[in-house]
Amino acid sequence: MPSVRLRALAENLLGHDRIRRMGRSQLIEAVREKLESSYAPVTIYLSDETSHAGVQSAVEDLLENAGLVIEAREDPVIGSWFRRIWVGLGRAMRSEAVREGALTAAHVADSRLILAQDATITATLLQNLGPVLASLDSTKDAVLRVGALLIVKVEWTVNVFHLTAAQQARLDHRPQLATSPQEVIQALGLAATDPDT
Repeated sequence: MPSVRLRALAENLLGHDRIRRMGRSQLIEAVREKLESSYAPVTIYLSDETSHAGVQSAVEDLLENAGLVIEAREDPVIGSWFRRIWVGLGRAMRSEAVREGALTAAHVADSRLILAQDATITATLLQNLGPVLASLDSTKDAVLRVGALLIVKVEWTVNVFHLTAAQQARLDHRPQLATSPQEVIQALGLAATDPDT
């Protein structure tokens, strides 16, 4: 029997009629497919779980300031600390900046429109990044991804990257990279800051 929480999430995302006869494994798969196709993943990995509450709170504030709405949260993986959050565009699509970008790009292909919206949302996220970076002070290693924005902390050094569409696709297809600061930088061909140079 599926949990009440899983059934409620599935009903919210898929509708009551569609989930009525589904078992637990079918619900999980249907919810996962819907989230992956309709919402953007936000991932938080911390090598040490002690500061997870402050980091998650700062990330959620960042999302709210950018007009992104949290649609679902996966349970955190404890030990180190990892959590996946799924966001919808929510108010971001109604913001003046995104509307303006959408109007300007209306005559071009859909892919260019999506890139313009992505760039606008990323610019908004970057403007409000201070509290998130401060929340990482007590964590040695971390990986946070919010759409095209990737924050990687390796050996106490923080790097902020704006991912290309190709890098985002690579990360989407290799989600395990979101739990390895050194590997994600290598796999995506990113240049990390070297504190010794």
